[in-house]
Amino acid sequence: MNTTTPSNPADTPSAGRGRLAKRLAVALAAIAAFSLSAVAIPGTASAAGPCGSSYALVGHYPIKDSYYGTVAYIDVYWSSTSKRNCAVTNGTGATYGLKRHKGVSINPSSSSGRVDSDSGAFSYYAGPVYTPRGYNLSGECIDVDGTVGLPGGNEVTGRYLSRVHCG
Repeated sequence: MNTTTPSNPADTPSAGRGRLAKRLAVALAAIAAFSLSAVAIPGTASAAGPCGSSYALVGHYPIKDSYYGTVAYIDVYWSSTSKRNCAVTNGTGATYGLKRHKGVSINPSSSSGRVDSDSGAFSYYAGPVYTPRGYNLSGECIDVDGTVGLPGGNEVTGRYLSRVHCG
């Protein structure tokens, strides 16, 4: 039976486990550091929506088609700072990313001649459009219209909202 002791203590089995543990700890630390760098950390500035930083979403209305289901949404925003509304038509489902007609219009219900609109062959959304500057809409209703072209050809569907957001 050979019971010689290694001349170098680093050559013992327990020393090998210690080196392995250190290497494993270093590898895990590297993986953790890489993983944290891949995670998006929100900045201190708040993200502005499509209408600007003072606008908050107050309405989300589906535009539906009997065949395709929900094909778009009309999103309505309000700014308590500027006392104005804003609207966007966003394609979704079968129309999201599809370059077809998308349109949106907005106006104060009491003033049909003051319409802001946007339409064209857009891939994702139409707008933003705004109620008139200098026209305080606190306590006033708005009319909003959203349209979207369907995938199969020249058909367009839409939704008209009359006298909404009367606050």
